[in-house]
Amino acid sequence: MAQVSCSSWMRRLWTLQEGRLARRVWFQFADKAVDVKSVYEAHERRSLLPTADLWMVRDIYGRINVAVWLQATWVDSFSKVAIALGQPYLSLQSRSVSVLTDEALCLFTLLDLDITKVTAVPPQERMNVFWRTFNKVPSSLVFSRAPKKLLEPGLHWAPSSFMQGESVDLWFGPRQLHSIKEDDPHAVPTDEGLLAALPGLLFRANIGERMEKIIFTWGQTFIVQDENGSWFGVSLEEAWNQGSAASGTPQGLAIILANSQGVYGYKEHSHVSSDIFTPRTHSRGVLVSRKRTKEGIMHVTGLNHVYVKPLSEGEQKLRSRIRASLQEAKIPCDTYIALQSEHPSIARERCRMLAQRLLSNQEFLHLQAAFARHVGESDQYEDLLELLMEMIAYHAFWSECSNVQRLPASQQWCID
Repeated sequence: MAQVSCSSWMRRLWTLQEGRLARRVWFQFADKAVDVKSVYEAHERRSLLPTADLWMVRDIYGRINVAVWLQATWVDSFSKVAIALGQPYLSLQSRSVSVLTDEALCLFTLLDLDITKVTAVPPQERMNVFWRTFNKVPSSLVFSRAPKKLLEPGLHWAPSSFMQGESVDLWFGPRQLHSIKEDDPHAVPTDEGLLAALPGLLFRANIGERMEKIIFTWGQTFIVQDENGSWFGVSLEEAWNQGSAASGTPQGLAIILANSQGVYGYKEHSHVSSDIFTPRTHSRGVLVSRKRTKEGIMHVTGLNHVYVKPLSEGEQKLRSRIRASLQEAKIPCDTYIALQSEHPSIARERCRMLAQRLLSNQEFLHLQAAFARHVGESDQYEDLLELLMEMIAYHAFWSECSNVQRLPASQQWCID
């Protein structure tokens, strides 16, 4: 059985179909043919089989079960919609095929779909037809990190292949969105994109002009504040679709969230403790460009995957104090750019005066020192001053552009 599990037969696409459609599957060895299910059942009946051997047999058989018969016990908690796509992905993710467009033919056969729909179109359009066959799909696919997605308008959310080798949580999206109840909402494929109800954050000002002045790179974080005064860090990740780009004149930006509880579940403490800067849970999300809003549905273009997390209690207090002081001091928004220029003296002086005033407060000084130590910086006064000046300039640059509004889980999005 171990030999079967490791054989090249288990790595080709068409042999999956051979095993799946057969009533009984036999493997031919040099001396005899073996019915794999019979071998496993015989081992199960052996009461004297050592425990370690029994677990090994079960593990090997479990792998064959997924690879041949599309049966995976761990997806029992998924809805039928998620299982319909999850089990084929488990079976196909490590397989390959010489003609890539044959994958859709195999999928239609395995899922007992009407194969005439896919044979009637050119081969390069088969996967488009496959995804449009479904009336609903798991909303987790909004956050799929499949390395390649379709380039067909309306299907930019759809993975272009099941044979991409990614883990289930990356290809399929967050597991908590794999609905376990039949009446739970799913996403609906439409001609304009994937329609789903999910929470989010809406930027309250058009920040496109500011973003053009800063080069954003993978892993970079920018800071936003919601209407309740809570701060969040948004870390940019890879592109949502390898060919996605905002077209036309966007009305602004927003972030679709996979999990609002991890982001909104912020709790304050009344004292400064050693873990005041400890990071908390985060949510996966997608940074999107807003195209239009029609009948309550926000039509958006996917840009980048992001991670969103509430800032720690200590950093929440720091940034709130800095922003309040900025509003009083009225430091120009171009200060951040000026600090990066060849002649930053005027900008530095403006920031230095405000930083010195803030650090004259002992409570704020201790808070800034604790933050500096947490991020690996020196807590000497001059170093604290430099760090604070940079934070001041950053908030002056973003100003009202960092304001976001929370959107409920009932918010309808149509993403493409």
